[in-house]
Amino acid sequence: RLEGSPIVNYAMDFEDVDAEQWYTEAVRWAASEKIVEGYGNGKFGTNDAITREQMVTIMYRYAQYKGYDVSVGENTNIFSYGDVFDVAEWAIPAMQLACGSGMIQGIADGSTMNLVPQGNATRAQAAAILQRYVENVAKGD
Repeated sequence: RLEGSPIVNYAMDFEDVDAEQWYTEAVRWAASEKIVEGYGNGKFGTNDAITREQMVTIMYRYAQYKGYDVSVGENTNIFSYGDVFDVAEWAIPAMQLACGSGMIQGIADGSTMNLVPQGNATRAQAAAILQRYVENVAKGD
C-alpha cells in the first residue's frame, strides 16, 4: 500500500498465489519490481511465516527501488554477532543494512548478541524493525 495500488501487467510466476486473493496484486507488483522473489521453485509461500532475514531483505530491496541510500550497511561489522554464519548468502547485504541502520539490534543470548536470521519475526519485532526503517532508512520520504 506504500505505492498505492498500481496496475501491473506482469505474469504471476508463483503457482501458490491465487488470482482472486486480497494480496494477489501486491505480490504481483512486488515481484514485478524484484522486491520479492519467492523460493525459486515457483512458490511464494503465501501462508508461511516470515523470517527476520526475509523481512529485512524485502525492506532492503524496497529501499533500493525507492532510491534510498543503502550504503550505510556496507561497512557494518556483522561478524560481532554470534550467529552471523547463519545468515543466508542472499541476505547478507540486507542484514548489513539492517544492522548498520539500527533496524535490527540483535537478540541477547547470555553475553552474546545474535541476529537470529532464520527465526520468525514476532509482531513486536516487525513493528520495531518497520519503525526503525522509516526513521533511519526512509527518512525524509
